[in-house]
Amino acid sequence: MNQLSISCHASANFDEAMGHFYNQEPIILLLVEDSISDYATIISEIKNDEVFMYLPILLIAENVDSDLRKISYNLGIENFIQYDSDLDELVLTANSAIRSKIKLDSVMEKLRQVSEENISRAIQLDILRNYVPLSIWYRSEYLSEIQSYKIPEEERELAILFADLQGFSTRSERMQPREVVEMLNSIFDVAVRAIDFYGGDVDKFIGDAFLAVFASPKNALAAAMKIQKTLPFEGPKIRIGIHYGKVIRGSVGGGNRWDYTLISDVVNTAQRLESQAPPGGILISKEALTVAKMAHHPLFKYRTYTLKGKANLIEAAAIKPKSQVRLSK
Repeated sequence: MNQLSISCHASANFDEAMGHFYNQEPIILLLVEDSISDYATIISEIKNDEVFMYLPILLIAENVDSDLRKISYNLGIENFIQYDSDLDELVLTANSAIRSKIKLDSVMEKLRQVSEENISRAIQLDILRNYVPLSIWYRSEYLSEIQSYKIPEEERELAILFADLQGFSTRSERMQPREVVEMLNSIFDVAVRAIDFYGGDVDKFIGDAFLAVFASPKNALAAAMKIQKTLPFEGPKIRIGIHYGKVIRGSVGGGNRWDYTLISDVVNTAQRLESQAPPGGILISKEALTVAKMAHHPLFKYRTYTLKGKANLIEAAAIKPKSQVRLSK
């Protein structure tokens, strides 16, 4: 059995006692006689120090009555013994106070560890939040409240915006990796701000391309036009494709690594439209414009496109960089 080694120190005055507190071994129990002048003030000062806030104090008094206990409890004193008590009672009382202090220290240490873990976890979640689509993040918050460990599949009709940088691979061959990242981030920052502004959500970045989703194709088009208008004229040109239709958002993966991704031909069609969009322009399907109630806009000229890997032809309208399209009703 482990033995607790205890050393004792007697101080004639308050200053000497405090010097011992800070300069010697840790104090586990403080014995105070009520005969000491103004001991209540001394104890109050000790308890105001965070280091000794939970230090057990054993008060040795001439008479331990209810009045003394009331006053002492307010000072943080919970252990008492009278002068006429024998040594065994003193040892038992001191032992009980020390055991309580050890238990309290253990609890406080566990709380400290939990608090540090919670802070670390909160920082970790703040970091991860920037790397997860907002729609998934908000969904996970709700699921955690109901203690669900799996994100269920959902089927919705959404507008898909797919964008890619024209000729970026060739351009990046002449650049250092850090320069490539800096250029991509400068362009993507413009795109993300425009997408956020119009209520969209960036689902993923794929090299020099990105995929975003919107509830409304009109908002998707507005975001696309804002991106094209905001990007520097002399920089890389972005091609954007937009389509609308039914998609399933579901979990894909295995083991302990999953991706909650969009699964639909609508995504593939948006990507194929992007590949045929004019540099710095937008190619949007007639279906998306019909849902947006803009199919008959005078500036939209439809063509029939043959998309790679698609058996069916699709009607779409190209919006060139200098096109002036107002989206107001």
